[in-house]
Amino acid sequence: TRLDQRARSRHGAQRRPHPTPLQRRMKPLASFLGLWLLFQLPALVSGTRVVYKVPEEQPPNTLIGSLASDYGFPDMGHLYKLEVGSPYLRVDGKSGDIYTTETSIDRESLRECQHLLPGEPCFLEFEVSITDLMLNGSPRLLEGQIEVLDINDNTPNFASPVLTLSIPENTNIGTLFPIPLAMDRDSGPNGVASYELTAGPEAQELFGLQVAEDQEEKQPQLIVMGNLDREQWDSYDLTIKVQDGGNPPRASSALLRITILDMNDNAPKFEKALYEAELSENSPVGHSVLQVKANDSDQGANAEIDYSFHQASDVVRRLLRLDRATGLITVQGPIDREDVNILKFSVMAKDKGANPKSARTQVVVTIKDMNDNAPSIEIRGIGLVTHQDRSE
Repeated sequence: TRLDQRARSRHGAQRRPHPTPLQRRMKPLASFLGLWLLFQLPALVSGTRVVYKVPEEQPPNTLIGSLASDYGFPDMGHLYKLEVGSPYLRVDGKSGDIYTTETSIDRESLRECQHLLPGEPCFLEFEVSITDLMLNGSPRLLEGQIEVLDINDNTPNFASPVLTLSIPENTNIGTLFPIPLAMDRDSGPNGVASYELTAGPEAQELFGLQVAEDQEEKQPQLIVMGNLDREQWDSYDLTIKVQDGGNPPRASSALLRITILDMNDNAPKFEKALYEAELSENSPVGHSVLQVKANDSDQGANAEIDYSFHQASDVVRRLLRLDRATGLITVQGPIDREDVNILKFSVMAKDKGANPKSARTQVVVTIKDMNDNAPSIEIRGIGLVTHQDRSE
């Protein structure tokens, strides 16, 4: 090579010392050994796959292995140089010993191990060139792998310290709801091993934990064990704990907040079963008569109420107006007690849920007489009877 040519020309320009008698006697042996190594080294390099194993996070200058002693490579007269594997590895140039460096080998951070399946080994590739200094030949390239063994250096964690689940009330007992997974950067036995659910007295009979397992992960699931009623309890706070299988194990917890979603399971209820009022005749249009009021313990549209007349005569609908949103009843027609002295009807309250529920109440409005008519005189004829004196 050009490098070799430069080296020979440079050495040739220098004045070499005369060899000693010992050097003259050793020269044939050295030439023989050099030729033997020249033929043996390619075979060793090409026929051997160097593999070491090392736990991750080892301190700097930890010996991983020795190429010379472990695989029979030459330990004299050769130069070892790391070509691939920096900055995690360094190689002793004379012995071929491989060491860790100041840059820690973190299995979870290695680019080569970012997308491994659970249980799949992680390898750090390296290449070392070996140059015969006696023959000044071309470097031979040795390829190898270091299997980075996982240690329990990471704690499993949930994505958030507060996890939320929304569950409709009246959910059937035995229904399962997936809980967000915890993640552990470690793998194998050091990965996620178990989940545990802790509930207060108000929730311990309503919720339980079930873990579905497959080859890749453990999926925690919340199981409903009791009847849920949002009107009694609209949310629950539980604690879920995750633990890995390391020795000693690592664990963390998160708050699991369960919100009970409203279902239209409650009908509106009027505050009174009977509403009564008195209304003076000749009351002006818009005059307030009374207001009916119903309540619904559901939420949202399930609690919004629409009021309407129910079983009301045409006379009631002509004389009175009912506000559908507020339940306020007002006068909308002329009120005359001489025409009608009492109004009886029902009002319906219906919620706006998908499956609306309703309730009814009775309303009685008595018309009060007012002095709105002048007195009239009726003159009737009086018949006179004359009695004749019989003595005449």
